[in-house]
Amino acid sequence: MPTANATLRAYRRRMWLEELFGDLKGHGFDLERSHLRHFARLSRLTLAVVLLYTWMISP
Repeated sequence: MPTANATLRAYRRRMWLEELFGDLKGHGFDLERSHLRHFARLSRLTLAVVLLYTWMISP
């Protein structure tokens, strides 16, 4: 990274993304338990969950 500030920003973003993926996999929403097999339905559900997640953590 070019500067220490840019490195810290990238690290913060990485940690936020890891938390999001952890919540989606099983620490919170657990999308796999929905048993959806149709791609379009699963995509819509994923979009809704990510939007809800973003709304919940935004200040």
